[in-house]
Amino acid sequence: MKTKEKISLISLIIANIYPIFGVLFLNWNLSSILFLYWFENIIIGFYNVLKMYKAEIKDDTETEVTSAGIINRDISKESTIVFFILHYGIFTYCHQKILFTYLINDLSVNATLLIGCASLFISHGISYFNNYIKKEEYKNVGPKKLMAAPYIRIVTMHTTVIIGSILVDIFNEQTIVPLIVLTIFKTSVDLFSHIYEHNKYKSTNKHGGVFTI
Repeated sequence: MKTKEKISLISLIIANIYPIFGVLFLNWNLSSILFLYWFENIIIGFYNVLKMYKAEIKDDTETEVTSAGIINRDISKESTIVFFILHYGIFTYCHQKILFTYLINDLSVNATLLIGCASLFISHGISYFNNYIKKEEYKNVGPKKLMAAPYIRIVTMHTTVIIGSILVDIFNEQTIVPLIVLTIFKTSVDLFSHIYEHNKYKSTNKHGGVFTI
């Protein structure tokens, strides 16, 4: 494993281990963890917009039937980005409403939680620059294909939320065991996704269209 790959992996592990530190030493509760994981959706969306803007593969044209005949129009990168921001923004907002309605009921947004958000932002930034920019992944993917990429990570978030709610029903919310299990599970899935996508990219780089998240 190259040094750049190690840095991306180490930063991911540190960012994901921090919530465990928060549970053990900073009095974090389930609301704190779920808010952090929800906020990560915004971070993922932010870097995905940067990826879409940088992507060099041209998307397919769209066909429009008019009175003058069939016209093929190029799909502009800007319009794809705007559509993604609107769609992803609505999805993230609905996700937030569900969490704050049913699961997040004792949230304290303090410096330690903001540090957790910053650590995730930095971790995704390191992955963006090391994998997407320095390894020139942007040359092998288009904005349209990138639109679906964040939802892969969001599936993990939703799974985490579901498991978290089950653990809260089974155990007392003040018990740290289910909270630690929750963070370990999310960290494991993140590590698997990172390694799998990176290896997949290396094996299919010549054909294009595959990238590391």
